[in-house]
Formats: sequence, C-alpha cells, structure tokens
Amino acid sequence: MMDYEIIYKFFAKEATPEETDRLEMWLKEDPSHEEEFNKAYELFVLTHMSAGSSIADMSCQDKIAQEQVAQALPAGSKPVGADGETRRPHRIWRILSYTAAVAASLAAGIFINSHFYTKPAVELINGTTLFSEARPGQRTSVVLSDGTKVELNSDSRIEYPAIFRDGERRIRLDGEAMFDVTHDPEHPFIVETFAYDVKVLGTKFDVIADKDENEFSTALIEGKVRIMDKNANPLITLNPNMVATLENGNLLTSYMGDHDDYLWTDGIISASGVPFDKLMQRFERCYGHNIVILREEMPQIRFAYLKLRISDGMEHALELLRKGSDFKYSYDESSNTYYIN
Repeated sequence: MMDYEIIYKFFAKEATPEETDRLEMWLKEDPSHEEEFNKAYELFVLTHMSAGSSIADMSCQDKIAQEQVAQALPAGSKPVGADGETRRPHRIWRILSYTAAVAASLAAGIFINSHFYTKPAVELINGTTLFSEARPGQRTSVVLSDGTKVELNSDSRIEYPAIFRDGERRIRLDGEAMFDVTHDPEHPFIVETFAYDVKVLGTKFDVIADKDENEFSTALIEGKVRIMDKNANPLITLNPNMVATLENGNLLTSYMGDHDDYLWTDGIISASGVPFDKLMQRFERCYGHNIVILREEMPQIRFAYLKLRISDGMEHALELLRKGSDFKYSYDESSNTYYIN
C-alpha cells in the first residue's frame, strides 16, 4: 500500500529520490494504482487552488510532466532506480499528462462540473469543502469550479465546495472579497455572511462581512444582486453603482460616485474624501496592522485627491497623510499596533 503523503510530496516536488522510486514501483504493480494516482492529483490541484497557489504554468504536454519528475529530484542527480540502473519514469510522465490537463483547465477558469471527472473522482471530492484565505497584509485570488473569480482582501477567507453540484452555488465569506461571477441563471450564486446573504445570477460586486466589527456592505459594479435575510426573504435589490451598508442595525442604500473605494484589487487605497477613522479601517485590512486612535477629534485630511500603493507599506502611507494633516503616530512592534495621537 502506498503512503499518500509520498504521492502528495511528489506532486509538490518535495519527494526524495527513494520515495520517487517507491512511487514508480507502486504504479507498476497494479493498473488500478494509476486510477488512484489520477484521483489524488485532481484533489491535489483543487486543494492547491484553494490555498491561492498558482498552477497557471501547467499544461497537458508531456514535456511539463517530465519537468515535474525532473524537478522532484535533487539538483545534479540522475533518475536512477533502487537497483542502480538508469530509471525510465515515462509511465509517470504519461499519467501526469492527463491530470495536468485538469490543472490547466482550472487555472484558465474553464467551467468544471461533475461531468468532467471520472465517476470515482467525483465520489472522492463530492461534498468536500475547500477554503482560501488571505493573511493579514496580503491579497490572493482563486477561481472556483464554475469559473467564478474571487479576489480576497487582506485577513479574509472563503469556504466553498470543491465542485458545485445541482442547485445553487453557495459559498461563505468572512472579510472582504470582489466577485466576478460566471453567468448561470439555473444555478444562482449565493454569498453567505454573518449578517445577510447576497444572491446573484451573474455579476461583479464587492462584499465586506466583518462579524467582529459588525460591518457589512455590498457594492455592485456590474449586473444585479439581491440581499436576503437568513430566512431567504428578499430585502434589497441593487443595480449597478449602488451600495448597501449596515448602519445601526439598518440596511441602507446609496450610490457610489466612482469605484475608488474598491481599487484594493489593483493594490491601491484611495484616501480621497474618506473620513480619517474609515481610512484607518482600510489600512488595518490592507496592511495587516492594528491601529488605535488616541484622540477624540479625528484629523482632517487636506488632500482633494490621494491614492496610495499598498506595496509601499504602512509607514509610507502615514508619512504621506501627515503632509496634509495634523497627527502624529507611534508603533509598538510587540503588539503590531500603530497609535495615532
């Protein structure tokens, strides 16, 4: 019996030469092992995508599969078997040529459903819940099995099924994400949050769902969305350039003048016309630091137009703000906290 840890180590290019030899011998023992190998790789690809890793460089060409085998060996080593003879791992290359095609399709955002997979593979991953998360100060993106693209802001997480089956396409969000949903009227897409559920048919929109801060908002860029309570009762339908925000227990709507508040997907924070305390909340989410404001009166930002690159860092952003405002700040490294005075 083959240890699945070795199989996954091989896919991750972390297997030793001895482990790669064992894997090849196991594949030769029984034709059914090839099917197990294929199923394991399909699951590995899906899980890899859920963690935000890039597999866009995979293709269905044997050359790529051969490179995977070669890269699994230490630099300078030769593919030599346990018997000391030169190994010919063409069998592994041929098997990976099929599974790499699955990876390429997923990376390209091609619609993948249960009919794409073999029956054993569907049984293996059916009901499997995956997750993708962006750590504080980072952003990541993931393509779901239906081709929907999700960009996660810092300190955010989504949970979703490995494959959407019959009925609705439902995922859960904690934090902030921008969705570009694949159109499929027969299978509505639903974003579940702590406060409300957001139902769409095919659209681009941003959702903030921060339970700790009791913060919820939905901003519609394209298409149409419907916000529902937890009993699936419709509350508000949004048209393009509308925003729904939870304030003091009430769901309020407004119109956005531009899309500057959602430039975080391009690595930019807009500080134009944003109250200081709201801007600090954006800083916390995008930079991954804690911010404590130690003054009753909020500083005024005297910039008519200001955009900040997230990649320049928190210190750079605060220094720019100081040139048009009247505050000081200090940083406590032990608690990762900035204090605004």
